[in-house]
Amino acid sequence: MIKLNGELLERIQANRKRIADKQYCVPEVFANGGDWPGDWQGRTILSLASLYNALEGFDNERKGVLKQLTDILDALDKETNPYGYFGALLDPEKVDEQQISGNSWFLRGLCESYQITKDEKIFDRIHSIINNYLLKLSDAYDRYEIKKRHSGEVSGCLSDEVDNCWKYSSDVGCAFIMLDGMSHCYALTKNEELKKLIDKLVDRFVATDYVGLSFQTHATCSCTRGIIRMYENTGDDAYLSKAIAIFDNYLNFGMTKDYCNINWFNKPNSWTEPCCIVDSYIIAAKLYKITNDHKYLTILNRIYLNALPASQRSNGGAGCNTCLNDENNVLKCFLYEAFFCCSMRLSEGLKCIVETIHTDNRFLFFFEGRIETEAYSAEITGDVYKDNEIVFERKDDRDGLISLAFYLHKDYDLLSENVQRNGNFVTISLKPFEKITVGIRRSHHLEGDVYYLGDNILFKNTGDVANSSPKVTIDGTQCEYIMNYLHVKEEDAEKVEQRL
Repeated sequence: MIKLNGELLERIQANRKRIADKQYCVPEVFANGGDWPGDWQGRTILSLASLYNALEGFDNERKGVLKQLTDILDALDKETNPYGYFGALLDPEKVDEQQISGNSWFLRGLCESYQITKDEKIFDRIHSIINNYLLKLSDAYDRYEIKKRHSGEVSGCLSDEVDNCWKYSSDVGCAFIMLDGMSHCYALTKNEELKKLIDKLVDRFVATDYVGLSFQTHATCSCTRGIIRMYENTGDDAYLSKAIAIFDNYLNFGMTKDYCNINWFNKPNSWTEPCCIVDSYIIAAKLYKITNDHKYLTILNRIYLNALPASQRSNGGAGCNTCLNDENNVLKCFLYEAFFCCSMRLSEGLKCIVETIHTDNRFLFFFEGRIETEAYSAEITGDVYKDNEIVFERKDDRDGLISLAFYLHKDYDLLSENVQRNGNFVTISLKPFEKITVGIRRSHHLEGDVYYLGDNILFKNTGDVANSSPKVTIDGTQCEYIMNYLHVKEEDAEKVEQRL
């Protein structure tokens, strides 16, 4: 087990505090969501299940999370329709795209909750939704029109008109978010009829010019995560190759220079959306674990070090920023908090970060905290990206050396004979009860027109808010890491301005 300390724990606890707000609790949670049936409630349930898992080792906090979660689950019977999902019963001639998307998050939350509680009532609800909603959508997906559509504001809106049996959303392509919910249901139930529908949706999506038609990048990446989950549950390489191809298109056409996203393909002057940032981290982490391709390790570290600090706000929620790209080199706040979606999805991202700290006996990034295994106990103190030294201490008396291998970009040198470097991994060897203090030497490098210190992008701060990050002088100009909005007061957030 890893018991966290430092900034990652601070992020998790801040997000937990935000999701404890009354708008995410019974009864208020059921009054929210507007034209997105199940979306607010589903993301909240998923958030709480994610926080429960992320807070392993913090029993008191987990207890409060579980109470809030079970209160919502216990109230579902009176808040959902007779078949157990949110919104009106399905009308095959008037299919609501936003209802489909919202109930995908509801299904994700139910699946995660079932894995925690093993409550058969949750499992029965999932089965009911599969049989009475999902499987009845097959003909509608055959009629889903792939064409250019209007894109909307931060919170999407539903068309007033019915077009070929669909009421479409301005969050273009959000019907395919349901691949995420369906695949999670398949992982639990192994329902073969559901798999046939999933395969239809996958084929439908990959045959679509989702880039040219300006699909929402969040919908695209959520769909991709669903396809990867199908690979994980079937071993069918066709799913994997399709997911990799979609994610490559996202990296080339949907990701900003600071490893965030543009909200729709081909709309570089829109805004970032932490929901998609979370999706992209999860995809990169899964693809690295599956393929061992180093590019995904770099991407997940750069999302963690750049996109996450720019997205999480001081209240623990998540908000939107301007898009850094060839048309814009100024990073600043666009929307302080997307409390209706991104603040909840941030929880799943934080959970995934905790889960991917340690993969295949290697740590995929540095963190502060204590590591407890059957073989050893060790503690890491200090922030390798900001402090001048890190302390490694072994806490057990078992015989022999242990070796801890961490990903760390070659711009960072750890100055100790106890440390060996192999490419972008460093290994620290410790004897029983040994404590070593390691100094850090940093250098920067240039990629294209962007300077980096390791995987941290370097900016010029042109706003009115001081940045506490390390400073690097390049050609006489003082540069710094991306602003950590977690430490910026809400009233100061709009004063932050950084330039590449």
